[in-house]
Amino acid sequence: MDSTSTLFQGILILALPLTAFGQPNPAAPTTMRSGTGQCDVTQFGAMGDGKTDATAAFQQAMDKASAEGGGVVAAPRGNFLFRGHLRVPNAVTLRGIWESVPSHNGIRDRGLPKPTDDGTTFLITEGAGSEDGDPFITLNTNSTVRFPNCAFWGPCNQIAGVAGRGPVGFSNCTFVQWDLKARDGRAALQIQSGTVLVRGCEFRQAGAQISLGEAVRRAVITGNVITGPTRITNASKGSVHISDNADSPAVPGPATRPGSPG
Repeated sequence: MDSTSTLFQGILILALPLTAFGQPNPAAPTTMRSGTGQCDVTQFGAMGDGKTDATAAFQQAMDKASAEGGGVVAAPRGNFLFRGHLRVPNAVTLRGIWESVPSHNGIRDRGLPKPTDDGTTFLITEGAGSEDGDPFITLNTNSTVRFPNCAFWGPCNQIAGVAGRGPVGFSNCTFVQWDLKARDGRAALQIQSGTVLVRGCEFRQAGAQISLGEAVRRAVITGNVITGPTRITNASKGSVHISDNADSPAVPGPATRPGSPG
């Protein structure tokens, strides 16, 4: 099976309830919305309260969508806590509500929105602190997770590790706070294999941005805004296109504060 594993740590902003033991909602619907090819994870018991483990409800919703021929599983506004892993099955797209990049300038300006105040937020706790742990999300044949217009916040040692054969794309995303503790030069995006597209993103820290492993087959990294010098490591033996990325002089200190002008 062609699969792509994606490891996330920290906060990913996208896009009867679960019990305390993380079991699916027994009253969950037995079918997707008639004729729409779409369902909402709250129909399966997911609660965006930041406290209740939503892993089982999300997985149940995606499995149901796949069993019925595929479709979109939507996660609405809320803070969804995950203590386990997700496997996106065949012909399923997992999608949040964001349609534009969230700036979350409330980190800087009192009274304005901060991370977790709005939008679809994934609070990922399983495997925290271990870059070599199992991935939070595994994509299978013809399955997708859309990462346009997302904010990825740490603190953590990396934002994402991608492996497998399928394509993964990041567009119009903001990456903040990585490699703060170890400071070993770990890149925000560590692409081990497969195909990757990184376009129109902002890296708001003066650290390594992207590393491409030998098994990367194809990569397009273009039109990104970078704090500090461009630090993209390319060990790929495949076809790689890196161009038109706008960097800036090195900034003192390990990171640019989220929400600060840059």
